Amino acid sequence: MIKITPPGSIGKYFFQAFAKVEGLVQHIKYMIRYKNKASSLKKLGKEVIIDYGVIISHANNVSIGDGTFIGKDTIIISRNPVYIGSGVGIAAGCRLITWNHDINNQCLSVRNMPQTDGKIVLNDGVWLGYNVVILPGITMGKGAVAAAGAIVTKDVPPFTIVGGIPAKPIGKRMA
Repeated sequence: MIKITPPGSIGKYFFQAFAKVEGLVQHIKYMIRYKNKASSLKKLGKEVIIDYGVIISHANNVSIGDGTFIGKDTIIISRNPVYIGSGVGIAAGCRLITWNHDINNQCLSVRNMPQTDGKIVLNDGVWLGYNVVILPGITMGKGAVAAAGAIVTKDVPPFTIVGGIPAKPIGKRMA
């Protein structure tokens, strides 16, 4: 015979209580990290949401406008300036990288290879889908969209939708 434990069992209540305490602890840790991260940014607008697990290196190079959302596990490597406008949506897992190795150089040692770098500009209303990668020197125009998984290697005009690897125009946003 199979015994089914009723939903009101002590184990269920213990698990729920533990989950609530663990959630509270994680929330407190997040708030401490958020306050530290926010205070080190070059500029932080109003009503900005930075989700769990976001990593920002060289935060003093990063400016974020009002009403912007940065999703979970996004990484911003900002040796050079990163400007994120107002109303920008950055989904989980995105990467904004302001430097890279110069792959056109024939040096065999990655450690000795010259680097390329450039600022990143995401103008107002830009939207990055899940796991988008923005490479050095890229500017995305107002209202531009990068589809999930895109690797953006060239500037994107305003209100243009790009997708793919490398990202190419696939549409225009309509009013």
